[in-house]
Amino acid sequence: MIKTKLRAKVIKTNTVKFTKALDKDLRIQNRQAARAWLREALTKIPTYTGTARGTFKPLGRALRVSVPKFGPKGAQGNLANAAKKKYFQYPKGGRKYKLGFNEGAQYSKYRFKTYKTKTSIQISFTFNNQLLYLLWNDIYPAPNWITLPSNPPWEALDYASIAWEDYIKNVLPGKLPKLKNFQTVTFIKVR
Repeated sequence: MIKTKLRAKVIKTNTVKFTKALDKDLRIQNRQAARAWLREALTKIPTYTGTARGTFKPLGRALRVSVPKFGPKGAQGNLANAAKKKYFQYPKGGRKYKLGFNEGAQYSKYRFKTYKTKTSIQISFTFNNQLLYLLWNDIYPAPNWITLPSNPPWEALDYASIAWEDYIKNVLPGKLPKLKNFQTVTFIKVR
């Protein structure tokens, strides 16, 4: 007759609590990444009429990040001339865009989204801007009939995207709940 003693480890994971904690922390960290995105964008966008910087005001309010009218380099171009500009029209005879720091807020929208399935949680942040000359200054060349006083391209949204991605890759993993904190270990003996 052979006698053996066996000691086994049983690990139970509370997946419901872990998923809830993970979902909550991912939402918080997505907002933190958006803060990094916004702060980086604001370092690159100068001020002429202030409209472009004003497009970030609603997001700044939601994230509790100050969006000052003037960028780190101060105002660009002739401020007296900029103060006289009340509208921008494109194309000729087309839509009129009201200009100014406070008016900029009406030209942008943002959204935080969480997609959950049984096996994954995905987070996203989108910022949409409908102000044409911000896009011309930041990314595209402006039409040849317009002179932009702020020395484009700014590439602010490119730099901001890099900051968001850097936060997601390097900071976020350390901020998420650890699976081991949702596990219980039981030892059983078999004779």
